[in-house]
Amino acid sequence: TFLLLSRAYNLIVSHKKTGKLYTMLYGTPETALKKHTRTYNKGEVIFKELDEGRDVFCLLQGSVGVYLETSTQFKRLFSVKEMEIFGLMASILKIPQAVWAVAESDVSVLIFPSDTVNDLIHSGGTFALMVSKMVSRRLWTTIVQNEDHLPSQDFLKPPSGPA
Repeated sequence: TFLLLSRAYNLIVSHKKTGKLYTMLYGTPETALKKHTRTYNKGEVIFKELDEGRDVFCLLQGSVGVYLETSTQFKRLFSVKEMEIFGLMASILKIPQAVWAVAESDVSVLIFPSDTVNDLIHSGGTFALMVSKMVSRRLWTTIVQNEDHLPSQDFLKPPSGPA
């Protein structure tokens, strides 16, 4: 975990024009990251539908469920695993949140400003690849969970070979 936090700290510092000043003000990675870390108790709402998506969260410890509010209930879309990020869609698109994120246990999250995350995605590399895999996995999970609502599954079958 310390290695991940150190890397996160370096990403934060490297994307601030005043990186050295930031380090002098906040000190070591441990103390600086405390300013970017938040804890939530089991059952607490981390963000809800229509909240402004200004931050991206990395789950350091615990379990977070992501829910969609329907007219009659909350439908669980997926769970966030430790060391995964969430809150990304609203941040990238600069729109309000479309879902609810709820702490399903006591959790600790690292918070990244959306501009930092957008810069990291734009620069490509390992972070952008990780984000694309995560988004693809979550999209697939959502599609599979809702497959009974799809009008036709014929498009999921591979085309037949040449006649």
